[in-house]
Amino acid sequence: MFIKESIKKNSYTKKSKYGKLIEYERTKTLTHWNCDYCGIEFAKCRNGKYSTHVKSYCKECIKKLGVNKLASLAGYESKVKNIFEPKIGEIVIDKDGYRQIYIGKNYPFRKGGYAHIREHQYIMEIHLNRALKKGEVVHHIDGNKLNNSLDNLFLTTVAEHNKLHASSESIVFELYKKGAVTFDKETGRYKIAN
Repeated sequence: MFIKESIKKNSYTKKSKYGKLIEYERTKTLTHWNCDYCGIEFAKCRNGKYSTHVKSYCKECIKKLGVNKLASLAGYESKVKNIFEPKIGEIVIDKDGYRQIYIGKNYPFRKGGYAHIREHQYIMEIHLNRALKKGEVVHHIDGNKLNNSLDNLFLTTVAEHNKLHASSESIVFELYKKGAVTFDKETGRYKIAN
């Protein structure tokens, strides 16, 4: 439970780059609380905005009981464990338009667990029966980020992947010169000429 806010000033002495002693002050804003579990008073530095209506606990209670237990006592879900944990194999689309698959904590090719990885990387790792090495990239042959069938995936390096995209761009320019491709200025996209 919130009690009050106070200001604490500390004085320090340090040497300047020229060897002179300089005195300076630092000011901290402290918030004072009563532990909502054991009732003792404690203080902590204010770090940004805070709410005086939330429950707060001293370090000893947090060590003794744990964050999950105190969070459930406080009546809100723990920040440590998300109760809406996804199921293994669950797929979401990320901001770049790739499918991501939830691999869980026992996936053999990634350490740390509880992660989503891009589905095309997952399919390639399962096919190779190993983790992708640093610098390896999985390329979509048809350019469709959602077509993750193994025959549409090609394992390459970052440099070769960049060359692949540059060569496909130069092919579009050649087709444009031959009239097989047009550019729509309204949409800002190339399209096949009719």
